[in-house]
Amino acid sequence: MRKLTKQEKVEMKNPIPEKLLAELEPEGNQEMEEKEKPEEKNILREIVSLLVYAAIVFGCTFLIITFVGQRTRVSGPSMNNTLHDGDQLILEKISYRFHDPERFDIVVFRYGKKFYIKRVIGLPGETVQIVGDDIYINGSILEEDYGLEPIQNAKRAAEPVVLGEDEYFVMGDNRNNSSDSRDPQVGNIKRSDIVGRAWLRFWPLNQFGLINHREGDIMTVQEIKYKLSQAGNAELPALLELYRNDSRAGVKKILEAFEKKQKALEAEYARLEAMTSYEKENRAFGVICGIDEAGRGPLAGPVAAAAVILPEDCRILYVNDSKKLSEKKREELYDEIMDQAVSVGVGIVGPGRIDEINILQATYEAMREAVSKLSAVPDVCLNDAVTIPGLPGTIRQVPIIKGDAKSLSIAAASIVAKVTRDRMMREYDRLYPEYGFAGHKGYGSADHIAAIRKHGISPIHRRTFLKNLL
Repeated sequence: MRKLTKQEKVEMKNPIPEKLLAELEPEGNQEMEEKEKPEEKNILREIVSLLVYAAIVFGCTFLIITFVGQRTRVSGPSMNNTLHDGDQLILEKISYRFHDPERFDIVVFRYGKKFYIKRVIGLPGETVQIVGDDIYINGSILEEDYGLEPIQNAKRAAEPVVLGEDEYFVMGDNRNNSSDSRDPQVGNIKRSDIVGRAWLRFWPLNQFGLINHREGDIMTVQEIKYKLSQAGNAELPALLELYRNDSRAGVKKILEAFEKKQKALEAEYARLEAMTSYEKENRAFGVICGIDEAGRGPLAGPVAAAAVILPEDCRILYVNDSKKLSEKKREELYDEIMDQAVSVGVGIVGPGRIDEINILQATYEAMREAVSKLSAVPDVCLNDAVTIPGLPGTIRQVPIIKGDAKSLSIAAASIVAKVTRDRMMREYDRLYPEYGFAGHKGYGSADHIAAIRKHGISPIHRRTFLKNLL
């Protein structure tokens, strides 16, 4: 057997001829180049995406720093012991876009090329003076205890310092180691120089937390306003007395408004107490209900009556003759009455029955129906101006002229009857929109009469009321 030559052995290992390999190599290189081009495009795309992302991050950071907040560092001991050298804070800028700095706010402001942090003492338009250890605002001593130690040097504030309409008087809490508005070279701070309000201390970690700008009972004007607005009627007088000695003009203005509100509230309680006189006179007879109607005069729709039994000590603020209340107020009071009443009964008599027996008898019928739907049988009925025929003889009836303005129970009944009927008329408006029942509730307004003449009588009109109109 012939042995393979060296060349043949090489060819056996590589079955593709060298010539063909030579022909294939350029094509292979071309494929490699074509594969590299998409990869280059992907790299460019990633670079562009990265640049866009970086631009968005930079833009958001710029907006946050410019309009929301930024990091700042306390330098020096001027705010000891509230803040200390090296404390790192987050400064918030949003609140001052909606309101001006307030007394005792800890603010950061520009002075030259540097930023400083101090506490607001004097507000625009005020006169500040330091006499001994006391700070005077418009001639009255400012009640505050932020100073680390008694003031030793009033400097320019030894004489009255009048602040302009956009100027603030600031001081460090470390009163004897602070360069602030007492110094002629610092002076009053312009509103435009105030960058923002110290909000959060995040370093050192053991001091992490929101910065308390006020200690004890010293609060911002807005904080006092909010606290007063959230106070219940029982605690409001005590709060008004608590803040009565606050010298700030904003607080005094708020107190005046709330004191006026308090006086109005006291007058309302007095009115309500007077409206229980008939209830008190008849309490010995047993359970008392008030009865009233709504809808005797309209040209369309039912007449409604309500009977309401209230708890003996019930005093629902602003309950009154329903005709003296706005629709919104009636709806609010309706919910309160339904929530607090011992029992409520409602009677409805439609327009067909009204035409059949007349409006007065239909009203009596609605009243009797209302009483029959009470969960408790009343011993006394306080009625708005009428004596209702057909009620059990065991029930004592007390007719009261203009009773809806004199009796709390009758007033409550007038509101329930009125709201019930008004809601029905709004539903009728959906069935017969051409008449506008949601607006005039069936009463004889000019628009209603014009609609009747144009469209004729609807199924809910009272024909006996329209004889002279058609």
